[in-house]
Amino acid sequence: MDDSGNRVSSSKRPTMRDDDGHGSVTPSSVDQVMVNDDLVIEILLRLPVLTLIFFKSVSKRWLSLITSTAFFNLHLTRFPNIPPPSGLFLQQTNSDYDHFEHDFVSLVSGIPRGKLKKTSASPFVCFGSNASNVEVLQSCNGLVLCLMRSSATDKIYVYNPSINVFKMLPQVQRLTLEGFLDKYRLAFDPTKSPHYKVLRIRVKVTRPQNLFPTWIYSSETGCWRIGNTFHSSRFRGHFDNGVYWNDAINWINDRNRVMHFKLDVEHRVIITRTQLPETLHRKIHPKLFESRGCLLLAASDAYPHPKRLKIYERMNEYSWSVRYIIKYEDCIEASLKTWKMSTVGFHFNVLFMVVGEREEESFVVMDLLGMVVKYNLLSKTLHVLYGIHTNLTPISAFPFIASFAGV
Repeated sequence: MDDSGNRVSSSKRPTMRDDDGHGSVTPSSVDQVMVNDDLVIEILLRLPVLTLIFFKSVSKRWLSLITSTAFFNLHLTRFPNIPPPSGLFLQQTNSDYDHFEHDFVSLVSGIPRGKLKKTSASPFVCFGSNASNVEVLQSCNGLVLCLMRSSATDKIYVYNPSINVFKMLPQVQRLTLEGFLDKYRLAFDPTKSPHYKVLRIRVKVTRPQNLFPTWIYSSETGCWRIGNTFHSSRFRGHFDNGVYWNDAINWINDRNRVMHFKLDVEHRVIITRTQLPETLHRKIHPKLFESRGCLLLAASDAYPHPKRLKIYERMNEYSWSVRYIIKYEDCIEASLKTWKMSTVGFHFNVLFMVVGEREEESFVVMDLLGMVVKYNLLSKTLHVLYGIHTNLTPISAFPFIASFAGV
């Protein structure tokens, strides 16, 4: 580009001189490519997002090209599907929930963990010394919803670890009242829109509350809008574990029904519900997951001593179908004995699951009696990913998906 910022044509670019500074040397084909932004962009567009994360560090020019909005939109046309997770963020808290420890574990065998941790994919590097005050609430298709705890007002952030950029959401007017607890869920699908939404509900903790007000933040408008008010029975349950699927936040309420909150504030009725599989024991607490457009439900087959974990997929509004079955004796029992770990009180604590592009690539990640393990659903093999610090509370895991979405 010239001094005014306009792109300089190839014919006007200066010639290269030889090592002695005399005469001119015709630029090589590689040099001609490297000084042409259009050609560099065309090459970069052929690469998956995870590779581009590393290529950002090649030069400031490449960083500028890769992180631009125009490049994001062009890359989406080449890779219209959301890529599978390439890693996971791990989070643990102390007993008072005022201190958080984070780590990152790679799920890509070709890239060592240390290599990833030196890049912008390292967990919450941009929060600096405040990282221990950051609580991860949810990850959704490349974006991470965080709560920054402080002595004053808690702050909500949306963070993209791929490009190491975060944004603090504005406060909702007259919402920071004592005795109230705010809960949040993130909705983002880059294949449909570059914008995201955040659902916020207010719960009164000092005494029972019959009605819950809601707000919806849109990154497109940059502000909150008042949503509908709903009866508390619709939100009680596992709202904190809600997942985004089919343009709605989905969670399991205290009556073991799946609730669906549509994020379209123009409609008056935006909450629907679906029954869980009838075979589930009433004391079993299933978990919801989303992967590659599938809404999945993981539930043990018995209480309190499970022998199998069934993974259901929602087929339509009324039915669920068993997609996978994990048998305790297939692999887990033998592994526990190999590690010399007690099987007393064993339960399937699924952290998240992935439906692979090929069936042999599908797996679940579990907290298995103090170890974070990856279990391949087809080969029935177990691989240890991480050892948990026993002095902290149980671990949470959030999938990392490479994304160039702005926040």
